[in-house]
Amino acid sequence: PPPHSRFHPKFHLQDVALILGGAIVSIDIASPP
Repeated sequence: PPPHSRFHPKFHLQDVALILGGAIVSIDIASPP
């Protein structure tokens, strides 16, 4: 089975959302005003 099959869908979605959210915040802070 796929490696991600052992994780719960909610946990996987939260993990992805957390990573995307952190990346967006990092880009927003790094970008000049």
